[in-house]
Amino acid sequence: MSDDAEALRSALDFAKLDDGGVAELSEAAARRFYRAGERIFEKGSEADGLYVVVSGAVRIEDSVHGQEVEIAQIGPGDFFGEISLALHTTRTRAARAAQDSEILVLPLEAVRRLAEARPHLEQELMEAFEARMPRREELAGE
Repeated sequence: MSDDAEALRSALDFAKLDDGGVAELSEAAARRFYRAGERIFEKGSEADGLYVVVSGAVRIEDSVHGQEVEIAQIGPGDFFGEISLALHTTRTRAARAAQDSEILVLPLEAVRRLAEARPHLEQELMEAFEARMPRREELAGE
């Protein structure tokens, strides 16, 4: 199994994908590199996919009284960008590389195909988000 497939299997463990599903997502994924401080996406931008951190760390930021505030930090083996996908809305927060980071991006179409095959995927994404939020907030506070 490729490194990308292993990263996806680990991050999306809640979806219990078979090898074929993981391989399909891995083939669709694009590996991107972001420098520390580089914006990954803006609040209000169109959802373009699901992001998986391979290395580095990503800050999830929101505007509080006109100031950008880190509300969570996503580390290797975790994903982000799921809320706008599950809710079919624009990005609810911004994401920025907290350090040099390598990210796998699952394009929106690949996530939609997966959702068609797994009708409960959106609910699973939200449940995984809720389960992982305390750790993400803890990382942001370190």
